[in-house]
Amino acid sequence: RDFPALFEHFAAERPLTAVLWLLDDHTADPPAGFLAGWLHESAPADPALGRLHRDLSGLLGDKRFRANEAGAFADQFAEAPPEELAAAADLAHMGVLARDLPRGALAWEPDDILEAA
Repeated sequence: RDFPALFEHFAAERPLTAVLWLLDDHTADPPAGFLAGWLHESAPADPALGRLHRDLSGLLGDKRFRANEAGAFADQFAEAPPEELAAAADLAHMGVLARDLPRGALAWEPDDILEAA
């Protein structure tokens, strides 16, 4: 996985990428610093990312970190239940997909499958 490239390329979904990156490597500073700062802000209006913000805030407790406290944030992230962090990321991912349905899926026609059979 090239998390640094995904983190830069998909700027609108950077919080989701940061969570997945930290689940893979809880010592990575870029996503930890980003999430620390992002969670210090108000929840975004986007439903998928707003839900992720609320879920992470609940899982990580009341202590808030600044972006320059990546190490302390990463330690707190590592102490949270990984299955619950992954579930929060999964829900956000489904919300992003529902919001931006891949257009290739709309071009699929079931008749093509029937003709091939």
